Amino acid sequence: MDNRVKENYKKALKLYTGGEINKALKVCNECMAETLKFAPVINLKGLILYQKGNLEEAISTWKINREVNDDMLSKNYIKDAKEDEERVILYLKAEDYIKELKITEALEVLIGCSESDFNSIKVNTALALCYFKKGEYPLCREHINKVLSIDKNNIEAKEIKKELSEVYDEVKNNSNKKAIGIVILICVLLGSGVLGMNYLDKGKANDSLKNEKPVVKEEIVESSEEKKKDDKKENKKSLDLSKLNNSINNKNMKEIYYLVDDIDENSLSEKEKEAYYKGLKILKKDGAIEFYNNGQSLCSEKKYKEAIEELKKANKYGKDIYVYEHVLYYLGLSEIGLKNDTETIKYFKEYESKFSNGVYIQEVLYNLALLNNKSGNLEEAKKYAERLKSNFSKSIYNNEKINKIIEK
Repeated sequence: MDNRVKENYKKALKLYTGGEINKALKVCNECMAETLKFAPVINLKGLILYQKGNLEEAISTWKINREVNDDMLSKNYIKDAKEDEERVILYLKAEDYIKELKITEALEVLIGCSESDFNSIKVNTALALCYFKKGEYPLCREHINKVLSIDKNNIEAKEIKKELSEVYDEVKNNSNKKAIGIVILICVLLGSGVLGMNYLDKGKANDSLKNEKPVVKEEIVESSEEKKKDDKKENKKSLDLSKLNNSINNKNMKEIYYLVDDIDENSLSEKEKEAYYKGLKILKKDGAIEFYNNGQSLCSEKKYKEAIEELKKANKYGKDIYVYEHVLYYLGLSEIGLKNDTETIKYFKEYESKFSNGVYIQEVLYNLALLNNKSGNLEEAKKYAERLKSNFSKSIYNNEKINKIIEK
């Protein structure tokens, strides 16, 4: 046996164990071009093809080894690979589930696929993507590491890893200076009325009452506008300071939300304002995260109405932290579950405008194209379809449906 073949096999093996799977495959092919009499290199090539998901090519490679070298290991590989034929179909089914944004169903299928090393690169990449979408980041990282241990240059895995790192960086940043900055910003925004019409209207009503001068007792016919102001005064929500302090101490996000939400900050005493801002600070971080997690879980359980209620809370208070991107996505996903196309388009358009390079952008563009096409808005449908095809040509969402929309 030529020593050069053995040396090249060692080189291929080193590349393979170092995550350079494509370079290893190239060296295996070079070795086999010289001779088919060295069984280990043929088995290694078959294994690489097997892990890449090329089942027929892997079996054909092992058959060569079986016929030429009567290799027992190849015989066992071929025998075991018969069970993987079903996994080819299952993986394609999982891909369809992902396209349809049925993440829970996709996970169930992919977990079954992962029981074998067959197609392990694509299976673990898909698992990582699904866990990322569900916000289960440690599991996402686990599967990304599995992919990169086999193929350290895998583009999809590296992209998910990048997104995952950004999430962890965002959490780290939000745990210190950002939280402090938000509280200061809230004080300014609430005072100026930027955070919403509820604060603005109620502030004006309160100012008008403060500036109201005493009048001589006489019969006055109230205008409809004055009547509305009086009604607003009567219906004004008051702050239960004792309950709020208890809820803050217990970190009861649900209770804090109902006590703080829609309160007229201008009507509060200094002591009440202190608790109020503390409650807002909690809602802007821990509250938004909890509401998002609740909404995401409810969405996975197909309890879409309840999911939307939780996600809307997260959307209101979580715009400055990492969950915002995920909240918009799951709001759109929940509206899909309710077959509410108008609301789905609204949330996905907002996502697309704010997270044009986000982790869900491919699914978002895909759904915007399909839903606009369904509603007869062909110009918008084409815009999103062309954007998907242009920016993500290798995406699983760049399929026949997208091509048909573009060709219309």
